[in-house]
Amino acid sequence: MKDEPYSMCGFNNRKNWLLLIGVIIVSAFLNFYGLGLGLPSQERLELALGGSKTVEKKLPELKNAMASNIAEQSEFLDKKNPDNFRELAKLSPYFDQVRTFNPDEFYVFKVLAQMYQEKDPRPNSYIYGSFFFYQMGFPLAIAKITGYLGAVGSPESYLVNPEKMRPFYFSVRMLCALFQTLAVAALFLTGWRIAGPFLAFFSSLLMATLPLITVGAKFIKADPPVLFWSVLTLLFAVPILKRVRWFDYIASGICAGLAAATKYPAVFTFSYILMFHLLRRYEECKSWRALRFSSQDRYLAGALASSVIAGILSSLPILFNFSVFAQSVNYHMNTSRQGNLLYNFLDTVLNYAHDAFFLTYGIPAAIAIAAGTVIALIIKPRKICWGMLPIVIFFFYSAAKGMPTSDMYTLPAVPVLCLFAGYALDLLKKPMLKTLICAVILIGTFSYSLAYLQCINKENARLTAARWINKNLPEQSSIGSVFYPVSYRMPMVSPEKYHFLSRELVGSKVYEADYFINSYFTTENQPFLTRITSGKNLAPPPEYNYQLIKEFEVVPRAFFGLLPLERRYRINFYFEIIRPKIAIYRKNILEKS
Repeated sequence: MKDEPYSMCGFNNRKNWLLLIGVIIVSAFLNFYGLGLGLPSQERLELALGGSKTVEKKLPELKNAMASNIAEQSEFLDKKNPDNFRELAKLSPYFDQVRTFNPDEFYVFKVLAQMYQEKDPRPNSYIYGSFFFYQMGFPLAIAKITGYLGAVGSPESYLVNPEKMRPFYFSVRMLCALFQTLAVAALFLTGWRIAGPFLAFFSSLLMATLPLITVGAKFIKADPPVLFWSVLTLLFAVPILKRVRWFDYIASGICAGLAAATKYPAVFTFSYILMFHLLRRYEECKSWRALRFSSQDRYLAGALASSVIAGILSSLPILFNFSVFAQSVNYHMNTSRQGNLLYNFLDTVLNYAHDAFFLTYGIPAAIAIAAGTVIALIIKPRKICWGMLPIVIFFFYSAAKGMPTSDMYTLPAVPVLCLFAGYALDLLKKPMLKTLICAVILIGTFSYSLAYLQCINKENARLTAARWINKNLPEQSSIGSVFYPVSYRMPMVSPEKYHFLSRELVGSKVYEADYFINSYFTTENQPFLTRITSGKNLAPPPEYNYQLIKEFEVVPRAFFGLLPLERRYRINFYFEIIRPKIAIYRKNILEKS
């Protein structure tokens, strides 16, 4: 990597711009393709409930339910009390028609809809930072101005015509895909600033083709904007390692503040500024013991001040809605993963590394990143690499507080891992060998993302399973499941045609149902060793005598169709949305007689 100050001087030439544009085109294709996945539609309504007329008959009951706010912030109801869900479960198949296959997206819609209807700038929910909702509201304003988003109708009009919800989801998803693409472009500039064209091209294109990135771009979540703001923080913070300028400190501080105001754990992005400042001061003082407060440290204070100010100004509603904010923080704390933190951290690293190798990164990228990390930190270490290490640790720590399948929480650490991989590859002295390895890694990684895009292009397994159920299961059969029915967990079919039971509400009586449907969404997360050695059986307990009659899963095939990406356990939430596994079981006839 460069030893001279990390400036952008010399970037403005045709070669660099062509490389940047090429990377952006690849990233945009992978991110924007498939944004219509799982959106509400008349087809879904017809398949699940038999069409609009069925919903119209149910409207009086649905209106009364909406008036009682049974679904208001239903995500945060106490799940240990089944009474909280009885009425909601009864009507869930009808409400489900306006949701996507990602339940978090409807939560964002409810928050933004309430802000619009009540003309209140406060989100009144702070699971994410309020700045996140302002960013998600921006494309809706554009869609409204341009006429893409029509006049806001009554809630029941969307239940009868769910396709009217599509512009909302699609326009906001477009912004999330744009954030991911802009993050890739920012990483290109960062790589160029650190070491020139090769690091810029390889690291940014590697990130652009990672399935974890391209799959995550398809949904309305805080992760895409956080990724963008965190990479932008790194871009502005890099020169701090070699020079002292107000612009570097203030610009990077503002970006870190905006990242934290989008999603709270992103406050860790300030570590870039802190580490680069301390490493430069260490180089000047020749040892940590010689470090003393100097006039240079006021620049660090300025960065901290700009970060805090940017965070507060973009999160002002919290100051005027502190009780609700406190409730949201309490929810975060109560839903955190329990147990020994060190054990959870190690288990998290093992789980994510395993999934990265086989599914979420792909074999070529996983090997390149693992080797690059070892080379960048141990074999051929550089100060800038050590300055970026804390962000990786911090975000894996944050992910360790969630489920073992919460690897999307590590997204802001991915740019650093890609830079490590690029740094290691850039050390090769033979141009032909470097070019060959670069091509193998990037083309191989691209094949993984392409496999998931092809999976998205096919009918989702939930819909295929629903078609099969409607055709093959007798009417008035009872269907059991672990949780009450929503389409992201199981195929949605009509409660007028079938009788639903869920273990969540009726306990072990659910196993008296004629049929039982399960998916990996309903299975518990397993520790690493249990997960990879035994997998997870979707069947009901054997003592209830069910037999498997049908399975549905669209299996993506990497390396351009050569390698099926099969699995035996629950994986990342977003990958489960794209490629769920639905298993249908029938009660043994002898048992019933």
